[in-house]
Amino acid sequence: MPRQATNWRHQPYGRNETHEHHHEQIQNDDELAYTGLPPTPVEYGKDLGIEFERSDIEQPVVDLTPSLAVSSFIISDSDQFPEWKGDYLVGSLKARSLFRVEIEDNHFVARETLFEGIGRLRDIEQASNGDIYLLFEHNAGGKIARLVPVE
Repeated sequence: MPRQATNWRHQPYGRNETHEHHHEQIQNDDELAYTGLPPTPVEYGKDLGIEFERSDIEQPVVDLTPSLAVSSFIISDSDQFPEWKGDYLVGSLKARSLFRVEIEDNHFVARETLFEGIGRLRDIEQASNGDIYLLFEHNAGGKIARLVPVE
């Protein structure tokens, strides 16, 4: 089933998380609490007159704590990398890495580090022909790289 909407957010206390939403769902994050971290008060729901119970709050599908400083991500549908179809490719500024995050039926399955330490990964894009391009930033300036499948 195609994803109807995806929201990737940076949170206080160095958290990154992703939520998948369907058009009929309302997301409200008032006082979400995570293990070992204080609650994050967000009161915009109250300001809008939205009443809810704590059980109504949808938890993130993926919580990347501590933060990876996510720069960009795509949901791959490249025929060049068929094993990655439907997976998130996530770039990191802080970790200088490219991650593959597998989610099935709105549940986290696995996270794999595809590579690390090349440079700060600024952007990820997939061309219409399935080529996947990465934009790196490092001391020598910016570089664009194209991922090539290993045969």
